[in-house]
Formats: sequence, C-alpha cells, structure tokens
Amino acid sequence: MITDQDGRFLLMDCVINDAKITIANIYGPNEDEPQFFERIHSKLEQFENNSIIWGGDYNVVQDYVLDTLNLNKRNNPNSHQQITDIKKDLDLIDPWREENPETRTFTWHNSQNKQSRLDYFLISSDIMHYVEKTYIKAGYRSDHSIVELFFKFDNQKRGPGLWKFNNSLLKDDNYTKLIKTCIKDTKEQYKVRNVLYPNDHSDNFTINSQLLFETIKLEIEENQFLTQVP
Repeated sequence: MITDQDGRFLLMDCVINDAKITIANIYGPNEDEPQFFERIHSKLEQFENNSIIWGGDYNVVQDYVLDTLNLNKRNNPNSHQQITDIKKDLDLIDPWREENPETRTFTWHNSQNKQSRLDYFLISSDIMHYVEKTYIKAGYRSDHSIVELFFKFDNQKRGPGLWKFNNSLLKDDNYTKLIKTCIKDTKEQYKVRNVLYPNDHSDNFTINSQLLFETIKLEIEENQFLTQVP
C-alpha cells in the first residue's frame, strides 16, 4: 500500500479470487498540475501489475465535448494531456464511457449550471470482462455525483485473452539486452543461407515477414516470462 501524507491518493495491491489487481483512489488538484498525475503513473508502475482500477475526483475531464456543459474554456489542458498519455501507456479505459459512448452525463455542477464529468474510473482493458454494471447517481448534499462500478469476479468464463507487454521492463538494461539478442537469434534462425555467398547479409528469410514478426513476439513473450520466474 502507498499513501499520500496530504491525503490526495491511496494505492494498494490486492488479490480477489486469484486476480491480482492494483487499486488507486485519488483526489486530483483543482489547478493544472500534470506532475500530480505523472506521480500517480510512476507509483502505479512500481507495483508492476497490468490490472488496474483507478478512480476518484480527477478534476479533469477526458473529453471536452462530451464531458462539459456551459464552460467558457478548456480547463487544465496539461493535466488532460497527461491523463490521455497515461491511458495509452497503461492501456486504461473508462467503463462508463464504454457503456455510454455518446451520453452527456455529468458528475459536477455549480449554481451557474456549469457541469463537467470530473469523477470516473479508469480500468485496465484486461479486466473489463469483470465489469457487471456502472452508474452515475445524484449525490447527497454535494456538488458531485456518485459514480458506482460493480465487478463480478466469480463464475467468469475468460477467453484466450491477449498477451500484454510489461513496458516497465524497457527500463531494465539487462532485459533490453536480452530482447535484442532474442531478435537477432530468431532472425538468424530463419535466415536464408546463400551457399555461393556465405557472407551475404541481405535480409531474406525462410518464412514470410508476418510470420517472422509473430515468431519474434512469441520469443519475446517467453523471455518476459522467464525473467519474472524466481
């Protein structure tokens, strides 16, 4: 568990029905402070877990068209861009928006009828199949609404799924060296040997380019797994 002494975030790792998940709750700054979200990003990566549930009051919208009403300007643009980049990097999606792709519903309002969807969950795409339902409901004596997200972790039939590369490994010099060697060795294994010109370095292979690419990815996947085995 990681806590913030100022009370702005709480992060924890947990296991629910054999599913290891990192849960994060935040209260984002009112001002445009992208470094706050980069800090959360860095701490999430410390857990080295691909499955994430990240929710709270971000104080930043994801879509200036769908998620705002009667606002005069685009607030906190740098934080908005930071969140957009983190979503791509960690493969996070908004389950409420997935279920309501064109709906304009807001979670914050003021007396001037300015409204925004500032409160939401972002979750890893690999756990979207656990989501049972999600709602936005009126809050009690508050200018913010309640966002509910329900998961069902039992009796779920999972498909084959997709392999997801742990990009934090790219910061490991030993791992990147291993991958470069893996790519080189795989290319060498399927390279066409020119008997007349043994020193020929042209890239001709016994399999087509797509199959070679898939083979390299398979080798990288196996090497990623091997590096995580004690």
